[in-house]
Amino acid sequence: MAEWRDAAHMPVARLEGCSFAADPDLTASPKLGWLAGLVVRARAQGRLPRVEEVSPRLIGPAALPTVMILDVEGPPRRFRIRLVGTDLSRMAGRDSTGRLFDELSDRQGAANAFYLRQMDHIADSGDCVVVTADLYYRRNDWQHFRSIWAPLAGPQGDIERIACAVEAPKQLRARRSLI
Repeated sequence: MAEWRDAAHMPVARLEGCSFAADPDLTASPKLGWLAGLVVRARAQGRLPRVEEVSPRLIGPAALPTVMILDVEGPPRRFRIRLVGTDLSRMAGRDSTGRLFDELSDRQGAANAFYLRQMDHIADSGDCVVVTADLYYRRNDWQHFRSIWAPLAGPQGDIERIACAVEAPKQLRARRSLI
């Protein structure tokens, strides 16, 4: 697990990533299940999930507010945020739709660097990644997340997008002392 600290040496992020493995806990999750199921079905057919397979109908109304879709652009490779769910925008305090991921605020700079490494790995390998994170948001205190990040192949088989399904808490976690 990696931990980052801000300029005042306060912890701001604890993140860990690992390769996706089919897990009933992931496929049964109301927020993660749509993407976990898509990855499992695609793997059973020996292929990557496809861009055209991701639709609001597949995602469903319960998960749509916690979804992020990124376009893979380049060279040089960069990731443009195509869609950010309303719950994620609310938690971040802004809507980042249309922005490049590497241009996001420095407030979560170390965490964003971690995510950029994960996205590069996904775009290079076609691997699907599960990330668990504790992130500190000034307005929301510590938040625990689980997410699945999966490559989406275009018509030629190239990785054109990355889909992310996020499971965030329904309520804030207990406050931790910052002393």
